[in-house]
Amino acid sequence: MNTAAWSIFVRGAEAAVPLLLAATGELIAERSGLINIGIEGTMLAGAFAGAAAAWWSGSAFCGAAAATAVGAAIGLIFALWTVAGRRDQIVTGLGVNLLAAGLTGVAVQRITAHCAAAGTAFTPPGLWEAAPFDVVMVAAILLTVLVHIALYHTRAGLTLRAVGENPAAADAAGIRVGMVRTMAATAGCAMVGLAGAYLSLGLTRTFQEQMTGGRGFLALALVIVGRWTPVGVFAAALLFGLLNSLQEVLQPALGTHVYLLYPALLAMPYVLTLVVLAGWAGRTRPPASLGAPYDRGAEA
Repeated sequence: MNTAAWSIFVRGAEAAVPLLLAATGELIAERSGLINIGIEGTMLAGAFAGAAAAWWSGSAFCGAAAATAVGAAIGLIFALWTVAGRRDQIVTGLGVNLLAAGLTGVAVQRITAHCAAAGTAFTPPGLWEAAPFDVVMVAAILLTVLVHIALYHTRAGLTLRAVGENPAAADAAGIRVGMVRTMAATAGCAMVGLAGAYLSLGLTRTFQEQMTGGRGFLALALVIVGRWTPVGVFAAALLFGLLNSLQEVLQPALGTHVYLLYPALLAMPYVLTLVVLAGWAGRTRPPASLGAPYDRGAEA
């Protein structure tokens, strides 16, 4: 593989990591029957928590742990509100997005002002300083492999899929539907929070308002493109990352003509992802109870 092709692959893999983590986390929740469009806000909260904790502690690993914990906490709150409280999942997810955008925006402004007054900068240590790139990438891949094994080759995975397909039948078999969905939402959002930490500590070494840039919504689409399977999600995330890396390489190659094609180049990864989505969506079947609250009393 020549240098240019390797550079495209490496940059594409970097771009794919946060999408892979976020989409795999959402996959776990959706296989239990929950749809959480609040992963954009969860990723943003994870990015801020990771940057703030790493800056305060001086450790990127502490930042990643904090981001994971914040993501898990948001997932737990989402589950309590939608599973125990049977509130609308879409509205709750929108609320998470709006709340995360507002709170992180205010918080980063306060920290930036504090740093300016102290003559310092809000610059947390980066993941690359704590671990090589390939270690982080391999860890993300291994996490996806573990999810695949757990989902299809363990009793817990069978239970999760049963709850997502037919919660009434699962309940009749003695499975605690609410507990399974709560655990799925918590674990899934923990991965989304870690994806946010990768943005602020891996791809950059800072936090900016709205820095997720729609990656959470894209991760939702990648779950569909990946047919609700970890392997499919991995392939979809890597495809988008490579397409995004390719358009970044093409920009300087076009020279003076780039201004004519710049919008098209930026849109290329998203457009092609939508094309794939449109071609595959009709052939896929989501979990049967996706988005539907389960009321044990109503089913009785």
